[in-house]
Amino acid sequence: MNGGKVSIKYQECNFRDKYLDEYTGEILPKPLIRNAIEDELNYFNEKVWRLATKEEMEQIPGYILVRSRWVFCNKGDADEPDERARLVSCEINREGRNDAFAASTPPLEAKKILFAKYATTRKMGKVPLRLSFVDIRKAYFNGIPERAIFMQVPKELGLPPGTVARQVRCVYGTRDAGKIWEDTYTQVLHNIGFVAGESNPCIFYHKVKDISVVVHGDDFTVSGPERSLEWLKDFLKARWDVKATTLRQESHQAKEVRVLNRSIGWAAQGIEYEADPRHRQVIIRELGLEGCTPVTTPFGPQEQGSLQDEGELLSGPEATKFRAIVARLNYLAADRPDIQWATKEVSKRMANPRKPDWQLLKRLGRYLAGSARAVQTLEWQQGPIGLSTYVDSDWAGDKKTCKSTSGGMIFRGAHLLKSWSTNQQIVALSSGEAELYAQTKGAAQTLGMISMGADLGEQLNGTVYSDSSAAVSYTHLRAHET
Repeated sequence: MNGGKVSIKYQECNFRDKYLDEYTGEILPKPLIRNAIEDELNYFNEKVWRLATKEEMEQIPGYILVRSRWVFCNKGDADEPDERARLVSCEINREGRNDAFAASTPPLEAKKILFAKYATTRKMGKVPLRLSFVDIRKAYFNGIPERAIFMQVPKELGLPPGTVARQVRCVYGTRDAGKIWEDTYTQVLHNIGFVAGESNPCIFYHKVKDISVVVHGDDFTVSGPERSLEWLKDFLKARWDVKATTLRQESHQAKEVRVLNRSIGWAAQGIEYEADPRHRQVIIRELGLEGCTPVTTPFGPQEQGSLQDEGELLSGPEATKFRAIVARLNYLAADRPDIQWATKEVSKRMANPRKPDWQLLKRLGRYLAGSARAVQTLEWQQGPIGLSTYVDSDWAGDKKTCKSTSGGMIFRGAHLLKSWSTNQQIVALSSGEAELYAQTKGAAQTLGMISMGADLGEQLNGTVYSDSSAAVSYTHLRAHET
């Protein structure tokens, strides 16, 4: 088989007996994953690297040699598999922090603002708005490396020992690849009239075309008039390898797409948003809770009153497993307000997890076993609608530290844009003080949401609601004093 710039003959002996999904641990079908591996290597040979020997590499001043590894996953499901194989570099930071390599990431609520905008304002006068999702295939490869980086070649190529490859295109896993790609797409969008946001550099707005864009890595989420979106998609397709999907109800268009492994779907009531269900499945499997008796709350009264630093410490492997499950819970909790408080509580035990903490985790797992799906529907509604933020606090809810929890939710009409459950850093000496801290956090989050809305072409206002008369009175008093 032709491997691009280098003639490659793939041989069975160079492939593993089995390949595992990076995120679920499941065994992937070998024929499908082998095809994905060969496609990736052919692309690398054609466009991404130039092969060399170690002796040739050592003649390059300031060269950097990094190892490589495979990342395998199924982007689809068991019924409709979409096997992916990505070859990445593993560059280790040996020089300390370097902010020049830092790439930006938009907050999740930036995309939710776009979804809510579409569900609230489906027309600009008589012009219909559209919501599109543009995937830039092999995005990082569009950047040009600024350093002499070589990488080890994978076994599947069957090349002689001592063969290395110099990157002529940026590769996932090198320290500056994300930043170079960010600079690349930012310059491209600036050249056609987009302005980057002040709240986050991954947010863009084109005032003339009325197009709002949120970029997360290689995923562009776009909202605007239909003709404007067609203009943008045609421009991007002429420059990069692009897959564009428009969410709409017509039978010939997509009614469901996956973005950052979340499911975004069109329903009669509005836009449906659902977290990646595979996280829940993995958590239940890792806890050994398949077929368990579910419970209806994440924590019960007994779990809520439990103290930290009680009971026997978990062993090394058990502690590692505990932390891995809690890390996955934190990712899931970003889309599931029903488990945010419980996830916060088990997260406080990650440093030194103990036997009782494992039982807390299992209790949360039993709740997830009984709540298979948590779908948020952004119902069709009429704009303009401002932001409503609801905040609350428990006073000295942590029995060990006497610290309180700040909780809150930000809505645009009936649309939930953001929710949180976080520990307060200061010990409040009264319930009113704890509520004031919760109210202050809610106001800060609301201002951030208003700023993001402005960057996306939305002029929003906001109101913070609290059930604490003491906190509200103090806020009004300070407002009159200033």
